[in-house]
Amino acid sequence: GSGGAAEPAGGEGGPGHRRIPPAMEKFGMNFGGGPSRKELLETIETQKQQLLRFQARLKDVVQAYKSLLKEKEALEASLKVLSASHDGDLAVPGAGDSPDDRSSEQSEDSAGTAAGGDEEDKPAGQRAEEA
Repeated sequence: GSGGAAEPAGGEGGPGHRRIPPAMEKFGMNFGGGPSRKELLETIETQKQQLLRFQARLKDVVQAYKSLLKEKEALEASLKVLSASHDGDLAVPGAGDSPDDRSSEQSEDSAGTAAGGDEEDKPAGQRAEEA
């Protein structure tokens, strides 16, 4: 019969533990450190607003970063073109833009043919522009 005696004792223990006495509830409230429910809700609201602001700012930062990356890639590509043409023609830094070129060409016709020949000289520049 000892088995029968143990069962009711166990049954009493279960529900007895779940019921929290009013004294414990009071203690739990004071233990939280004081801020009222209203204060907590206000804090949550302000934090939500901050979060929304930060999210918007983050989107702006990401967009700016992406456009900067594109700009960087474009600059690197043009740098490659410039360094390639620089290697091929060290004497003329500005290709067709330097004033020396213009003064040496007297008629517009000869300037046109010079420009045509220029492109044939530098296939590297053409290739980079297409890419």
